[in-house]
Amino acid sequence: MNINEFILEHPIPEMKNTRAIAILKPWIDVGRVGSLTLVKLEEMLGAKEFSKFRKPGKYFDFTRIRPYTRQEKDNKVFDIPNCVINHAKDVEKDIDYLFLHLTEPHNNSEEFCESIVDLLKSLNVKEYCRIGGFYDAVPHSRPLIVTGNLTDEQIQKTNGFVSKNISEYQGPTSIVNLVSQELEKVDGVDVTSLMVHLPQYVQFEQDHLGTFRLSQAACKMFDLEYGLSDETKGQEQYKYIEQLMENNPNASKDIIGKLEKQYDGKYDGDLNEDFKINNLPLMPDIEKFLREVGNRLDENSFEDK
Repeated sequence: MNINEFILEHPIPEMKNTRAIAILKPWIDVGRVGSLTLVKLEEMLGAKEFSKFRKPGKYFDFTRIRPYTRQEKDNKVFDIPNCVINHAKDVEKDIDYLFLHLTEPHNNSEEFCESIVDLLKSLNVKEYCRIGGFYDAVPHSRPLIVTGNLTDEQIQKTNGFVSKNISEYQGPTSIVNLVSQELEKVDGVDVTSLMVHLPQYVQFEQDHLGTFRLSQAACKMFDLEYGLSDETKGQEQYKYIEQLMENNPNASKDIIGKLEKQYDGKYDGDLNEDFKINNLPLMPDIEKFLREVGNRLDENSFEDK
């Protein structure tokens, strides 16, 4: 069975109160926080593959994102990049979940978005939530901030944990935002989001502290088991940053002090105009310091082995 460009390998199960939770690579998935959180949710709920594009080459340039060959027992498996949708059911609460692993399209982008919207509308999805993370001018020495656009009920559930997202960003963005835009026009569908802000100078391949914070927020938002993720590995990562800072005391004191003052003012509701993100000046020696920190982090990856 097909719905627009999506192929469904199995009959559609009866779905109720369906939530769609999506991540988008490479946009808003820095440190793979969105991908890692989505996988944790899938594992917890026992998700299984539900659908994917029938011909992904219509949307993706396979010279830019390569197919992958791997050995599985005695067989060679050829994986073609695709957008995969997995399904799980929370039987106790009678809620269905669709987990969307989306990748930014290279071609036919409007049709790509239309196909996703058609699928979600056909399945009577009640909520479409994008989760992920992005780099921001925030210090590693403060709790990682999670912001979001939530329903009134979700705001109550996450009170004191998730800040309302007030973005003044203008500039290049993802065409996949069309999915949210179109679903906002559909009666009975809530369009929400959940994003963790990561220090711009801390660029781990897998940011485990960011994943922990995002997982916590998702659990509160969706009334799920709170112990979804462990912060131990993330704490180890961020302790390593402290070690790098100790080796660069002058530059680190300057830049981290400014970021902390900005952070404290913004999230105490008293942000001075001089310390807004877009007005924060970085001296050349500080920029050099941040690049060095990033390079050292690349050399000491904390990825899962």
